[in-house]
Amino acid sequence: MIRLVQKILDSFGLKAVSIKKLEGYGSINYKIIDDHGNQYVLKFYRDQSALHLIEEEIEFVELIKDHLPYKIPYTILKNDKKIHHYEDGSFARLLPFIEGVFLADAKITPVLLNNLGRAIALMALQLSKCEVVHVLNKQSVWDLLYALKNKEIIPLLEQSKRRKIVDHFLEQFEHIALPILQNLPRQLIHNDFNEWNVLCNGDQICGVIDLGDATVAPRICDLAIGLAYIMQKHNSPIDVACEVIKGYNSQITLTEKEIEILPFLITARIVTSVCESAKAKNEGYDTEYIVISEKGGWELLEKWIEWDPKKLVYQFKKATEKTN
Repeated sequence: MIRLVQKILDSFGLKAVSIKKLEGYGSINYKIIDDHGNQYVLKFYRDQSALHLIEEEIEFVELIKDHLPYKIPYTILKNDKKIHHYEDGSFARLLPFIEGVFLADAKITPVLLNNLGRAIALMALQLSKCEVVHVLNKQSVWDLLYALKNKEIIPLLEQSKRRKIVDHFLEQFEHIALPILQNLPRQLIHNDFNEWNVLCNGDQICGVIDLGDATVAPRICDLAIGLAYIMQKHNSPIDVACEVIKGYNSQITLTEKEIEILPFLITARIVTSVCESAKAKNEGYDTEYIVISEKGGWELLEKWIEWDPKKLVYQFKKATEKTN
């Protein structure tokens, strides 16, 4: 594999002194250190059908990368090309490696949570200026507009208690949130503000990676997605959520409708995560990463089912009042 990677790098004019495999899906990813000490991420794609989406991602990332207070991974021009194609139909691109501590490994403080909310909002403001064509045609279960697709996965859940929990939250989402969500304005959003896609330096957000899941949906979805993951990392998840909401609301004023459906969007994303984990395990991909992410999701859902949605909405509204 190392020889193959170096052969790919030859087309970029790079000589690697270090090649390290990274986690990822949709592409095969490597951290590269070249003979000058420069660090890159090489993304290699075997599936040519992804090409139009990748080309569009390159365009909108280029438009916003210099207008954010943190780094995002743009595609580097090497040997007069951003995408290098190979005879078998595969292709590759090179991105800068962004240094930082993953949010998953960071010490969670109120300042960091506030900055996470600000970072989510600032990304939404920049992406709202971008127009896309190919991303519009995506219909992914990870897009909250299509969260009801998870109903097909419920039979794969082994425990009847968990099947009932998922069914409960999807029913809430379908009848309370979805009618409002479908009528909110849509724009390009990041769509995956999970704790492994946000990089920190102390209390500051220094990078946001993986724009490959970007979709067109109401912008409130990005806040809901960010909350779905960060709320799993603390003993006081509602307090955590309120700090993130304060930061977000300091940049984008949340509407009453957005706040009213926010709890149901958060649980819809967690449900998607645990259902996709169940599906992956059913297909034989029972990895440590899947088990860890699934564990946090179930723990939060089992707490959440005891909470009154009206009280959650009230607390979220209180969080926004302090920044207005």
